[in-house]
Amino acid sequence: MKSKLIVNLFTNDFQRKLIAIFFALLIWFIVNERISKVQTFSGIPITLVNPNSNIILSKTNQPTANIILRGPNKILQSLESKDITVRLTIPEGVRPGTLKLLLTEDDITIPHMTQIENIISQTIIVEVDEMREKEVPVRLLFNNAISDKYRLINTPTIEPKTKLINGPSQRLDSINYLTTKPFLIDSSRDKSFVSSVSLSLPSGIKADFDKVKVIVDIESASKLLPMRRQKLSVMSPGQTIQVDLPFVDAVISGPPTTIDKLKANEVKFFIEKSDDDKLKVHFWCPYDEVYLQSVMPEYISNPWIK
Repeated sequence: MKSKLIVNLFTNDFQRKLIAIFFALLIWFIVNERISKVQTFSGIPITLVNPNSNIILSKTNQPTANIILRGPNKILQSLESKDITVRLTIPEGVRPGTLKLLLTEDDITIPHMTQIENIISQTIIVEVDEMREKEVPVRLLFNNAISDKYRLINTPTIEPKTKLINGPSQRLDSINYLTTKPFLIDSSRDKSFVSSVSLSLPSGIKADFDKVKVIVDIESASKLLPMRRQKLSVMSPGQTIQVDLPFVDAVISGPPTTIDKLKANEVKFFIEKSDDDKLKVHFWCPYDEVYLQSVMPEYISNPWIK
């Protein structure tokens, strides 16, 4: 009796029941197909939120996330990595160096009707650094193209000689000084002047004011100094020779600053004792930049030959 009921259950109105089973399987397949698909999204940019005013993030290593989503196939196929938002907050009070952050589902915003199946890599590596200040000397780079008629009294100077710069601590550790941009002293310059020049700041480094003052002292290349009735002496190492010698008149030249500070006892005119009939008048000065232009007489008769 029981077996007969089972047979009747499948044989009575069999065609309609077969059609119902077919559509049930079809609906199950479609529903299952729409809700069980998964897809991997790689290279999702991570937005880093930094609440630390003195901490900066490295721009050379932009972290990304790889996530597996589950959802309707049609929605998954239309998604791209840019449609997923990932935000991570940098903890307060961190120190410069390598920071490891844990990526969780709370940090990820995904489209409606999808869910996170897996976060492939939950550890995110971030390089952080600290903003610091450092005082460094400044070096002037200059090109001296001044006319031959003039000269620099000394090496051009700058004010201030040091600068306070700020930037990432690791970057500052490698900077021992700053240089200016090339400063040209051109041939039109004929007197001292004051100007300014910009600093050459490395990438990522800032200064409150990126210029320094340049002070350039210029004078005529040469100044003549007539010297009348100069005493003539004898150069004879190891002995003192007393002999009547004439006075000489001379003209010397040199940089104005040197000529102006020259003392009388710093200029010597002398002859060297020899057996020649005529002895040449020689000149000596402790400053290499001072030259003898002329001397009268240039030669004198040998006082030891009668």
